[in-house]
Amino acid sequence: MRIGASGCSMAKEGVKKITKNVDYEGIYMLEKNGNLMDMAIKNSKKDLARSLISYSSLGIEMGLSVAIGIAIGYFLDAFFKTSPYLTIIFMVFGVAAAMKTIFTLLKKVQKDNERDDHQ
Repeated sequence: MRIGASGCSMAKEGVKKITKNVDYEGIYMLEKNGNLMDMAIKNSKKDLARSLISYSSLGIEMGLSVAIGIAIGYFLDAFFKTSPYLTIIFMVFGVAAAMKTIFTLLKKVQKDNERDDHQ
């Protein structure tokens, strides 16, 4: 325990001090052992990785929804002997599911942009 002019404080020799500073652009910097790490850049890299994963899965979801719709329609056509009507109907359902996926992602992106604008 050290007693100084400002009062009583506890400190150990092996503990490193971490402080937060704000640079001239208003970006928070984390200072640890004399090294500055830009927290805004770290957060933006994480957001970029999440966005890329979300966008890359969009193509897979779209393709699979159409393919699954066609497959269901094909097997129902084979079972009921109504070729090609059910294949076309379920293909349209698959395309509708793909468009729903696009609109859901669009809403999410707009919500994230609004949240970022308010911060």
